[in-house]
Amino acid sequence: MGTDHSNKDDRKQIIVYAPHSAFINFALQPGNFISLYLTDYLLIPVADVAGMLLVAKALDFLASFFVGPVIEKSKLPGGKYVPWLKIAKPLYYLSYIIVFLPFDMPLSMRYALVITSHLFVKVPNAFILACQYAALMHSGGADMDKRNKMVITAGRFSAVSQVVTSATTAPFLLLIGHLVGAEYQYLVMAAIYGFFFFGATNTLIYLHEPFEQKRAGQGERKKTSHGALLKSMASNPQLVACLLSHTFSLIAAGAPGQITLYYYIYIRNDPNLLLFASSQTLSMVVHLATVAIGPQIGLKLGRLKSLLYSELLCVFTSLAMVFFGASSIYAFMGISIATSFIKSVNSGYLTGYIIDCAEYGFYKTGVDSRDIIQSLTNIPVKIAQFASGAVALLGIGLIGYFPGMEANAVFTRNFMLIYGGVPVLCYGISFSINRLFYKIDDAEAEFYARQNRQKESEMA
Repeated sequence: MGTDHSNKDDRKQIIVYAPHSAFINFALQPGNFISLYLTDYLLIPVADVAGMLLVAKALDFLASFFVGPVIEKSKLPGGKYVPWLKIAKPLYYLSYIIVFLPFDMPLSMRYALVITSHLFVKVPNAFILACQYAALMHSGGADMDKRNKMVITAGRFSAVSQVVTSATTAPFLLLIGHLVGAEYQYLVMAAIYGFFFFGATNTLIYLHEPFEQKRAGQGERKKTSHGALLKSMASNPQLVACLLSHTFSLIAAGAPGQITLYYYIYIRNDPNLLLFASSQTLSMVVHLATVAIGPQIGLKLGRLKSLLYSELLCVFTSLAMVFFGASSIYAFMGISIATSFIKSVNSGYLTGYIIDCAEYGFYKTGVDSRDIIQSLTNIPVKIAQFASGAVALLGIGLIGYFPGMEANAVFTRNFMLIYGGVPVLCYGISFSINRLFYKIDDAEAEFYARQNRQKESEMA
């Protein structure tokens, strides 16, 4: 009877966790249009736009170091994670409303709005990411099968949402433009998509509430500090390797995404983004099929081997993008789909790698820094967002981009060198770090998790 009840709870937790990433995908859609809105609608020079985002991401990066200690030290009513999830909701919703205000204003004021908006998106997201990792660790426990089911199911929901957003976002933006005018279309889109963030936070609140209630009866939580955070990193070489490789891998994936819209508008001459919508939808439909297959291949290979193989193969697909991506939309789509499939073999397990490192650190040192280590996952994300945006936007500025231009052969060649060359370099570095330094395989990960649960029961 107890086993049936436990299985029912497990299924419920998996189902509740699954749509979180899908909701986030919808909520983040307005962010894909910020650079385009600032450069091509407001006609702000691309160097100034890159500067705005550079300052915003630098401040965001510094803020990420405070997330873990703030969560650990705070004594807000309602628990350790749930209050921060509730605080994040209105800040996030307000963020895109601010950035898409279509009023004439001095450039300095636009700088302030873009930076404030970025921080209102990214800082709450840093807390959300820490809460997401904690929800997976606490709900999954030492059951690796349950953890894998949670991340695979979430990956499939995310893939479905990517199909829907690829098919609908650009046409929906055009429809809004017809209804309210081009001046307000981005603002209205942001207001609508922002509601999905409420769904994303509510899934995590549901998962955390039982653990918050249990924690409430355990007295005062342990103290933490930035010194403890740095010490946990210094004593955990697997964590350092994982954070470094994860950073370069995210830059490799993120840099092309920053300028994909420019590829369609200028390389493919698609100013209304209708080709973008149709081709991205087709790519995402194929991606939906790959996420049903890729993670299973990853499980058979083992998460460590799948990590190494996927990054090495992505080096070759990125090289193909440099040389053949501009030749036709079919070559571009084919290479993108191949990269997506290769990444699907291990991308669903990225959450698990950090948790494995946290479990490894607790097992090796006897000091339980798992919650604060999970907050460190913000650092690769922030560095990648900072670097990928700066490299991509500054890169196209240096090769001669300006709004309304016509792309010639030289610009096209240089554009593709940025689009595919940055991933070649970054995937290569990430592969090298993992090949040389990251050693936690599936068997070791399960061993550390089980040993740590035993320690917890002995300490209780």
